[in-house]
Parts: sequence; structure tokens; C-alpha cells
Amino acid sequence: MSYLDLLELENIPKLSDDETNAVKKLLEQEKATEQKRLKQEEDKLDTQSKGVRDRLKQLNKGSSRDTAEMSEQRTAVHKQRQGY
Repeated sequence: MSYLDLLELENIPKLSDDETNAVKKLLEQEKATEQKRLKQEEDKLDTQSKGVRDRLKQLNKGSSRDTAEMSEQRTAVHKQRQGY
């Protein structure tokens, strides 16, 4: 059913002020919960990203040529970074 279909209905149920306020409160709570979850996820990803950047910096500070071990570490870091 589309929004226009709803507007054409003659008997649209009305919510009381208390019901409307209860729905608004519930939506605000859900919004706050989702914002908190997203902030936690953002913080987690920022921490992981910083860790990956730090590892790459350490690898880059090493010798000018990669050893086999350094190459494997660099590849692993890049794969981890792409996994975000």
C-alpha cells in the first residue's frame, strides 16, 4: 500500500496524544541506541585503523628492501586493512 493509498482512506485510525508521545519516545530511544552502537563501531574501526597504520609505519622504518618476512607482514597488514 502506498502513501497515496493511505491518504485516500476514509477511516484513518487516530492516535491519542499519549499514544503519539509513546511512539515518539520509543523512536527516540531506538535512535539513541543505534547512534551509540554506531559510535562504538566507529571507535573500534578507528582503533583498528590506527593499529594497522602504526604497523605499516614500523615496516616502512625497516630496511630499504623488504625481506621475505617483511613482505609477508606487509601483505598481511594490507589484507587486514582491506577487510574493513
